[in-house]
Amino acid sequence: MTILQIVTKRRARPPWIPLIAVAFTVGLDVAGGACLPLLARDPRVTRGATGRVSGVLPIGSRADSVTGGTPLPEPAAASLSYGWAPDSVRFPALELTISIPFTLVPEPQAYVQLPRSLTGPLDVGAGAAYSWTTQSALPYLAVGWLDERRSGPLILAGYSHRGYPYYAHGSDPGSLLTTTLGYQFPTAVGTSQVFVQGVLARHDASCIMNVPPFCTPTTRSWSAVAGFSQGITFRRP
Repeated sequence: MTILQIVTKRRARPPWIPLIAVAFTVGLDVAGGACLPLLARDPRVTRGATGRVSGVLPIGSRADSVTGGTPLPEPAAASLSYGWAPDSVRFPALELTISIPFTLVPEPQAYVQLPRSLTGPLDVGAGAAYSWTTQSALPYLAVGWLDERRSGPLILAGYSHRGYPYYAHGSDPGSLLTTTLGYQFPTAVGTSQVFVQGVLARHDASCIMNVPPFCTPTTRSWSAVAGFSQGITFRRP
């Protein structure tokens, strides 16, 4: 074995090292509480039991300050839902959901679709997701232009005050606006979505009474992810 072969062999790194680095980075984000609920759902309530699996990849992010952090949607989430959808267009529909995000801490969610007699061809509803990690609720609105096959564009928008959780220096008061733009289409097992979710956030100025005191100014940040979501219909009573 030549000297060059020995040096090359010593410098070779196992292929799983980059995977560990990525997992460690994501783990730091989760431990820091930087993850927000994924806004990926069907604006039209399905009667009976349904499931959904969603995943995203980051597009970009920017923050005024490293200490302020950048809120990011969950990298992956799975959910189970049950919906009550009346036959009459004069009554609203209700759906209750339990979501299991990347943090493995269940998040409850409730969604009410307005009667079609009021919204016409649009599927319009309002819901709220509660995150135990951030200890805050994320209310949102959903609007879909869906045909009989549940195919068409959709938009979801949510707002939360103090929507970020715990960073290294505690809980940051502030607010955030998150919006999802997507397109839904039917599949053999349910519906699929391709979407983009963006987050605009503001961190208010805060101080921690250390010795000496540690203060952070008001900062702003944004982030964006692209994702895919697969809905599954289990049964329709």
